[in-house]
Formats: sequence, C-alpha cells, structure tokens
Amino acid sequence: MGAYFSSSDEETLKEMGPETGFYPSLVVATSKTEYAFAVSYKDQYGFPQWIETEEIHIPAIKVKPEWKAQCEQMAKANAKPKWQKNGYGSYLNPNQIAIRGAYPTYKSITQLKDKEVELLERLADEYSSRKMTYVEFKDECEKYSVNPMDVINGGGYDLYGGY
Repeated sequence: MGAYFSSSDEETLKEMGPETGFYPSLVVATSKTEYAFAVSYKDQYGFPQWIETEEIHIPAIKVKPEWKAQCEQMAKANAKPKWQKNGYGSYLNPNQIAIRGAYPTYKSITQLKDKEVELLERLADEYSSRKMTYVEFKDECEKYSVNPMDVINGGGYDLYGGY
C-alpha cells in the first residue's frame, strides 16, 4: 500500500503545529512508497498549516562491522529451531521455553521402608501441629524423594478420595 498521511495523521499535524518552529511527522511503510514526510506549523494568524514533501533523501549509512557480526550471529542462532522432547512423551514447540527439571519426580510411599514411612508420618504430625514449617517438612520429604502432599494425604490419596 505504501506510506501516506491518513486523516488521523493530518489531524495530528494540524493539532501539533507549534506557534514557532515546525512539527515534523514521518510515516513509514514496507512496500511501494516507503516514506511520507511532512511538517506542520501555525501561520501568522494562528491557523494550522502543513506541507508534505515530494521526495526524501536518505543518506547512505555505513554499518559497523561489530553490529553486522552480532546480527549474523543472532540470525544463525535462530535459523531453524528444532522440536525437542519435553520428557513427558510429547514435543515442545521451538518457540516455547522449556524449563528442565521444573517438576520433580517423586516415588510412591509404598516404595519406602517402614522406618522411613514412620519418620515421615511423625514429621507430618510436627508440620500439622506447627512445630515445623512447610519448607522444612518439604525438604525432609525430598530427602526420600517423596511428595510432601502424599505424606500428608496418607500415602497417595488426594483430597478428593482418588489416587
């Protein structure tokens, strides 16, 4: 479509025109006419005026080698991301972030020895009676790779009666 001044742009030019000096406005597009440039001002009677240029001359810009190298490095790093397995049997979209190890894997209380179960149940009682903080209780449970909620809920029974 190209760059042009819409009615909104024209209204802005009229509103922003200063009493002295000029208000510049640049519209940029990616196709056809790439730029549209105008300046607005208020004339000697206080009425807004604006003038659009016919042509814009853009000076050649020399790109710094460091900047170019950095852009090439970013383009190479983002060239073709690969789908990765997420550890749960499905694949991650390459545009998404995966946090490895975010979900700890716990073993069942039934895999523990009787003494370990008794210890964890005693610790659960201490936590319930507020002699121990949740963080302390959780740390103790994680020493045995057990979910603290499984200990509190009696070996894997959740609050709704299921496993």
